[in-house]
Amino acid sequence: MHQNRRLPVRRTRVVSASSLTTEERADLGRRLFPILRETFDGADEATFTAKSLFRAPDARIALFHGEGDELCGFASASLVRLTIDGIEHAIFDAGVFIDLRYRGGAAAARFGLLEALRLRLANPSLRLWYVTETSSPAPYSLYGQTVAAFYPHPEIEAPSEVLAIVRAFAASRGMQTVGDDPYIVESSRGFRIHDARRVRAARSLDDDAFADFYLRRNPRFEEGHHLLTCMPLDWRNLLAGLLPWLRPMLTRRARRQATTAKESIRALPPHGDAALS
Repeated sequence: MHQNRRLPVRRTRVVSASSLTTEERADLGRRLFPILRETFDGADEATFTAKSLFRAPDARIALFHGEGDELCGFASASLVRLTIDGIEHAIFDAGVFIDLRYRGGAAAARFGLLEALRLRLANPSLRLWYVTETSSPAPYSLYGQTVAAFYPHPEIEAPSEVLAIVRAFAASRGMQTVGDDPYIVESSRGFRIHDARRVRAARSLDDDAFADFYLRRNPRFEEGHHLLTCMPLDWRNLLAGLLPWLRPMLTRRARRQATTAKESIRALPPHGDAALS
């Protein structure tokens, strides 16, 4: 079992799938597949590279690097366009995988939010959503700490259009629902949690209401049952996710400006006739 004290992600590099050659794609798949295998069983390298890493021709891939610039995780994101009841919706489809020795949740959330912000600024009126196959209670809990609204939620009832979006997205990705719950699907890529006991015993999920809700809704997640989670990528959610990251940056900038101002004041000549002569 890995210790709770994990290493930080120091750098994120984003590449476009379309910018890579066939050889570069294969090489990246070989380098990243061991990171996937730390957490998931049920996938071979070729399927992982084709369906998860390069999930679409327009996929954008974040590569996370550690202290020594080693690869320690990645995220892959693409856009699915669907028309539901005559209205066009854009579905942001993304997956995140982090080496278990590293603390990568914040870097992954930042990549996703910035990608969503880029799409939102380019298409202000577009109905934009994020739908993901949530494979365990840990990422579901992270959503509860990051954004203002997502579905299904322990306390917030989903708008009527959310279920239609979830069903349409599942159909577009060839997902099979499990039982009567349209939000529970078989993993579309065959991924199953490698060590569910470690996930269930994680201290970070102790007394976590979101993790408890996830486990009640999807108690057999270790069998490859994933909870489809949907969130609107509106300004409310984007700002809620970005503010915790931006606030420390703005605070540091304000402190630097205050220090510079104080140094400038100290450098001024003294008041009085001597200063005017």
